[in-house]
Amino acid sequence: MKEILLKDDKAVSPIIATVLLVGITVTMIATAYSLLENYIPNPVPQSPTAAIQIVNNTVINNGNNITGNYSISFNSLNGNLSVNDVTLIITFSNLSVSEVSLSSVYMTGNLSLTPSVTIFLSSSAGYLTSTSSIRIEINHASAISRIALADIQTGSSVGSGYVS
Repeated sequence: MKEILLKDDKAVSPIIATVLLVGITVTMIATAYSLLENYIPNPVPQSPTAAIQIVNNTVINNGNNITGNYSISFNSLNGNLSVNDVTLIITFSNLSVSEVSLSSVYMTGNLSLTPSVTIFLSSSAGYLTSTSSIRIEINHASAISRIALADIQTGSSVGSGYVS
């Protein structure tokens, strides 16, 4: 029997073959992602939440003469609440509603909503914390029936409460 010698065929080593396969796979995945990323929904940002406590120190004199002093404190906060992202919504007993950006109150320290309604904000570094407080003073106006804080970015409620 005659022995046949084969020439040494040059082939790619198994290590190089593995590296090439991994590189091709990564390239294909990156290409597919860049083509399809517009179809992947972005996660909805979660609205921060707060447990608020409203203290009503309203005094009614002579039937309709109201001197109101409402204090809002924060018992617990979930997430960072920048005053730039929060709107204060006040519902009066006559069912009128006023919305105030807390950033405008923060810039001046207080804000006169009407001649008879003034809002004060105590906050540190532009963020609402458990030591922050909001005070609303009313003279000769309707009493407040509900106070709410809304997140501007998500449009959802951060915290609210009825005034008793």
